[in-house]
Amino acid sequence: MEKVHRAIVIRKPHWLILVLVTFAIGVGSGLGGMALALLLRLVQHIAYGHGLHTIVGRVSFLQEVTAASDLRRFLALGSCGAVAGIGWWLLYRFGAPLVSIRQAVRKASACLFGLR
Repeated sequence: MEKVHRAIVIRKPHWLILVLVTFAIGVGSGLGGMALALLLRLVQHIAYGHGLHTIVGRVSFLQEVTAASDLRRFLALGSCGAVAGIGWWLLYRFGAPLVSIRQAVRKASACLFGLR
């Protein structure tokens, strides 16, 4: 004869789970946003030639860019453009095929109304 194991079910209020998940997502999003802001500041310091010891400091972005040489500003913007261009090419080459807006709307409305 089979032995039946019955799990003990502990019911938690749904509102408590919602509050906890909302809090966890908020904290995670805030920490992720802070990390991205510091990463952006690091890239700015590297691109415009300031030391890494003042990543979070009193020097404004305008002062950094104004103090950098013309060649350094040109190379920073050119390298950013090259990275963006290569990234776009990689997405176009290896990513999912592009779909026109008309096709996407037509497909979405067909799925919405069950006309598939």
